[in-house]
Amino acid sequence: MNKTTLEVLSWGEPLIEDFSVENSVNIAKVKYKSTGWMRGTFTSVYLIHYVIYNPQKLHEVRSTFTGYTIFSGIINGKVGSITFLETGEHNKNGLTSTLSIKPDAATNAFIGLEGNGKYTFENGQIILITEF
Repeated sequence: MNKTTLEVLSWGEPLIEDFSVENSVNIAKVKYKSTGWMRGTFTSVYLIHYVIYNPQKLHEVRSTFTGYTIFSGIINGKVGSITFLETGEHNKNGLTSTLSIKPDAATNAFIGLEGNGKYTFENGQIILITEF
């Protein structure tokens, strides 16, 4: 089990036209800086379906999402990039998400890498727990 801390550098999420704020579908483009086991950047694109959306009370948000995340950087002294398929849900119990490495979507030292991960929160920080 390896821990990586993520810091949100940018989050853009325009509402897709023809949908109401409640029960809406959005596309989020996110960039994270990572430290710890995986050092570098994560670039994500999520398709999010909101059942409940309240930007003033984010703890009340209810949604499901899927997307792809590309990590570029260093893992255990090796350099490359890998792509994760990500699915998850945000509900009253918090965030649950799983990531799995796309086996044919890696470069350099990460070619052939297999594994998965999940998010957790510790002391207000986003933590990615991975096994590979």
